[in-house]
Amino acid sequence: MRQTVPSKSNGVLGIKIIHVKWAQTVPSKSNGGLCIGSILERNKALLFKWFWKLCSNEENEWRNIVRDKYMDQSLATLAPVINSRPQSSVFKGIYSISLKSGNTSSLLINGFSIPLGDGSKISFWLDKWAGDRWLKEKYSRLYALSTQRNMSVLNMGEWTVNGLIFVANVSSQFHDYCDALSKCILFFEGQRSGKLPSSQRLTWRKDSALRDGFDVGMNLVGGYYDAGDNVKFNFPMAFSTTLLAWGVIEYGQFMGPDLPHALDAVRWGADYFLRATSEPGQVVASVGDPVGDHDCWERPEDMDTPRTTYVVNQTHPGSELSAEIAAALASSSLALNKINPTFSKVLVERAKQVFEFADKYRGSYDSSVYNGVCPFYCDYNGYMDELVWGAAWLYKATNEKQYFDYVKNNIQEIENYMLEKKLLLDSQENDGGGYAEFGWDSKHAGINVLVSSWALQSRDRDPFARLADALVCSILPESPTKFVTYSPGGLMFKPGSSNMQHTTALSFLLLTYSRYLEAANVRSVQCGTVTISTARLVEFVKGQVDYVLGSNPLKMSYMVGYSQRYPGKLHHRGATLPSKDAHLAPLKCRDGDSYFKSNGSDLNQLTGALAGGPDENDQFGDSRYNVSQTEPTTYINAPFVGLLAFFKKST
Repeated sequence: MRQTVPSKSNGVLGIKIIHVKWAQTVPSKSNGGLCIGSILERNKALLFKWFWKLCSNEENEWRNIVRDKYMDQSLATLAPVINSRPQSSVFKGIYSISLKSGNTSSLLINGFSIPLGDGSKISFWLDKWAGDRWLKEKYSRLYALSTQRNMSVLNMGEWTVNGLIFVANVSSQFHDYCDALSKCILFFEGQRSGKLPSSQRLTWRKDSALRDGFDVGMNLVGGYYDAGDNVKFNFPMAFSTTLLAWGVIEYGQFMGPDLPHALDAVRWGADYFLRATSEPGQVVASVGDPVGDHDCWERPEDMDTPRTTYVVNQTHPGSELSAEIAAALASSSLALNKINPTFSKVLVERAKQVFEFADKYRGSYDSSVYNGVCPFYCDYNGYMDELVWGAAWLYKATNEKQYFDYVKNNIQEIENYMLEKKLLLDSQENDGGGYAEFGWDSKHAGINVLVSSWALQSRDRDPFARLADALVCSILPESPTKFVTYSPGGLMFKPGSSNMQHTTALSFLLLTYSRYLEAANVRSVQCGTVTISTARLVEFVKGQVDYVLGSNPLKMSYMVGYSQRYPGKLHHRGATLPSKDAHLAPLKCRDGDSYFKSNGSDLNQLTGALAGGPDENDQFGDSRYNVSQTEPTTYINAPFVGLLAFFKKST
């Protein structure tokens, strides 16, 4: 705070402002303070008061409104908060000291008691009713398998003269991670563009787009279609390639016979990006007119829409695109080094050239090739995160100091951009800010986790490890500072469509960070007064993976071809339409409409594809019209490959 006192300067009486630390104002006047009192303690006392009002039986309008909005009316405490509902900052404050959060002071623990009664108002797992620990913590493995996580004590069993007799129902579904991994990698063969090799395993796919790049005198045959359409968007394709390569680097040792297929998937992307960057002073942004393509429902083998090539150059730059491609090339060089060191050197040298181009000619590709990428893959987070991300990967691939210096010197630029966009790092209004975001458009969280792999063991751990810790605290359900929400079945949710991309990408970061922490002999992350162990991170990620594979309220796998029940009506042209083997004659633009509108299942199984996933209430609409839930993408599958490989090792 500030204190004003009279002062005289050059004989003139005026006012001088003295800055006083807040802590000095708290003591009594006799002890030199102002006896103002601790704002922190007063705030805590106010939260306790509101907590008491919320959980007591005293009827008042405020209590009824809040409980109706956020809580299960059948239970007595804050344990059954509906996490999938948006929460106000006031309620988050109350919830941060609640019994469920594990962030309760001894004052609350000792001064707050819950009458058990017949158990109808008490949560079996999430209230302290049997001893001094939550049963969720005391029997964590059993809780993880339980299908009755929101049950009251009474509904878990019945009272007898000997006490409560209860039966805990647990999921009997154990997953075959080996099978899931094989299928997850196989999906990328279904997304291939260009001349297919003789080793192609999804044989209903045929050669396609064999003249890509001819309009600008380049050979751009190859690469991947990003999703259910037939456009090659290089920005998300590069991100998918980077994540595939990262998965091989970290978890390839666990892939066994699937490793060669994973390396093939990385190589397919790397080969294409060498072609897309083969002309000095320019980088290919995308191939295919997106508006024309999205207006038709036709097989990639038949497409007759314009295959326009969109290019960024020195006068029309695209730093985010070019830097992401540099990251893809650098990470691929690491993944492929053991089997082909010569090719690996080619990749890393090209990555250097492309990164230099991205940094020297700065600007967003939105402005340069808008019609070729927007509104489908516009860049909403600026290009600085991709530049730092690309430099981080180049440092990892080359160990050249200049690249890590670039990371350290420019990491603050990302923070500045977030501030300009009012995405403050400590703002609860923006889901955690940049440090909690990771996907094809935002690399901030990925940078912190990647750099922490070496920064944790050096003097350069800040801000990288600190912000990687903050990422953990923004996600884990028991953290008092989490920003994500959860479906009743436990799936992580962030704002936006195609939620599964957040689930797989953020889970990959958490698992990988837990391994980096272990390697640095760091066993936990501190989130306020809640300690998150590395083992807990692995347990959490496994829960997300298992949900995707079928351990969810619908008992449905969101991976096509895995388990007995999975999405059957993908928003995907190739899967929907008959293959060339079944229908040799070309299908024109509107010829596929009847197949799209059909209520029948897909004619071709896109094995391993991960759908966009369920809604926040664990419900899934299996319809081609339901794009956000039924369209698969390469960047949903790419991080899932590494996750499955890790859990395969323990099978």
